[in-house]
Parts: sequence; C-alpha cells; structure tokens
Amino acid sequence: MRENIYKIDDILIKTGKWFLILFGIFSFGGYCGSCLDNQPGTSFMVEIKKDGKREFIREQISDLSVKGTLIQENIKYLRKEYPKKEVSYDEKTKQIAIDDKNGKIEYRELNEQFLPKIKHDLIKSKYPKLVAIRELTDEERAKIENAALKKFGIIFLIGGGAGIAFLIVGLYIRKIEEKALSVYHILEKSFEAPIKDILYSTGLDEKGLSRVIQVLNSRGLTSLIWDSQAERIVDSRLKTQLIFVERCPSCGNYVNQKVSLDLNFGNICSYCNNPFPVHYLNELKLERIEKMKKEDWKNKQTVSEKKQSEFSLIIFFLLSILFFPAAIVYAIRKGGFV
Repeated sequence: MRENIYKIDDILIKTGKWFLILFGIFSFGGYCGSCLDNQPGTSFMVEIKKDGKREFIREQISDLSVKGTLIQENIKYLRKEYPKKEVSYDEKTKQIAIDDKNGKIEYRELNEQFLPKIKHDLIKSKYPKLVAIRELTDEERAKIENAALKKFGIIFLIGGGAGIAFLIVGLYIRKIEEKALSVYHILEKSFEAPIKDILYSTGLDEKGLSRVIQVLNSRGLTSLIWDSQAERIVDSRLKTQLIFVERCPSCGNYVNQKVSLDLNFGNICSYCNNPFPVHYLNELKLERIEKMKKEDWKNKQTVSEKKQSEFSLIIFFLLSILFFPAAIVYAIRKGGFV
C-alpha cells in the first residue's frame, strides 16, 4: 500500500527541511554581513555615476583599515620633517617614535588631521566615478540599521515560517497516512471489518476513520462504504458483485442461482426454500475475494501511476517559491486530504 501512496508527507517534510536549511544559510550570511557592517567605523553616503545616472550607496570604512593608513601617513609626514632621524610606530605606546640615533627617542601622538583625506581616498579608490561623499549621522545610521532589521524580520517570517509550515503539515499528513495504511491492511484480507474492531485496532475515532476512508477512496485503489446498519466498513464490490451457486447443498437441486457477495442478506434456495449453508457461501465468497485480490494487484500499478501523474513536482516547487501556502493547498488537494 505504501508504495502506491503519493508520499505527500515525504515531499512536504523534505521541502520544509530544505527551506529551514536555506533559511539558516541566508540568516548566517546576513548575520555575518551585519557584523561586518556594524564593526567600529564611519558610515558614508556615496554618490556615484553609473551609465549616466546617479546612484547613492551606503559605504562603511572600518577603524582598523583607517588606522593602518593613518600610521603610514604620520610616518611619511614626519620623515620629511626629520630626514636624518629614524621614524617608526611603537606598538607598546601606540605612538610614533622619533629616534635621533644617539639614544634619544621622542614620542608623538598620531596626528588625525589626515583622517578626512584618508577616508576620502579609501572610498575614491573603490569608486572611481565618485561624485560626492557625505558622512552619515548617528541618527541616519540607526535608521538604516532598523530598516535592515525589518528586512531580516520579513525574511525570517517567509523563510522560517514556510519551513515550519511545511514540516507541521507534512507530519500531520504522515499521521493520517499511517492510519490509512493500518485501515487498509485490516480490510485487504476480507474486504470488510466491524467499525468497532477498526477503531480499537487503530486508535481512531469515528471522525478520524471517516477521513481515512475518504483518503483511501481518493486514491482509486479502494471503494469503501460506511455501512451504518451493519456497523461495518465494507468494500463496495461486496454490495455489487455476485457469486454463482450452481447446486444447493441442502436439497441437491441445480439452482444456478446468483447470490450477492454481501452475505448479510437472506440467501434461500429457490427449490427447497432453505437458506444456503453459511460455510458453503463463505467458501464461494473467499474464492471470489482471492480473484478480486489478484485483479487488484494487477490494477494497483496502473492506478498508482495515473494518480501520481496528477501531482506535478514542478508546479509544487514553483508554488513553494512564489507563494508557499498555495503549494501546501495544492499538495493537500492532490493527495485527497480535502
């Protein structure tokens, strides 16, 4: 039975897992990007020319990259001022050391007058078609960061929400599939079973059993009927198909009589008016059921392939990308769960 089910639950669960994996990758990438954007530094609004049009780009220069250039500019400037002295940067004092080579060392703080030019040059090296540059205020930077957080929130709702939704629906459908499989195995032997026995064996209530019957019938592999009068679930073929009684076991006459496979109705010999023995009818019924099982086995693959062709993975995945609730509804409807 399992191989003839669409496996909608597997498709939904796997899709949900992939959504969560991709969401995790993008979230990690976004987190790393935000960490880089929020490192200590200065934010600028850069105006450039591209294809004859002006574009505005937010650019950030980290303090680390600026500091290295600032040290080099200070050393370069002081070497011009003191050509006969050795100028270097002292890591311990974080200052510029000026050595006169006679044992006397003078220390100076880093001159920050070069900062505006350094920042401008760093940005200009990245954007050759620079038009203008302006340093962002703390308020402007906060607004940009809040906008980024809102964007991340939307991605979280769409990506994470879709993955969780696919998983929840997939697990719910898997539960129904497992119950459907249990009911199918109970009925595949004799094509009928008391409702109480099915409820006890599967743990379903009447509402759940009704839904399972709906799912099984939608597959085209069974045609089950809820027989309230006899309090049983029965294959509809037991109501419509007949067995042939050639000779009455009681009187010995050739009756050539047709009897319904549903033996709950009185089946009386047309000659002696006695009921046909139950064990005799059951033997004929079992023979007919065995033939029906063989017919079912031959038809299973054909029916399964026909039904599965109705479910398009391409349509499902396109809907998953464009609007995931539509993909879930599509899977549920094609799987016969509504």
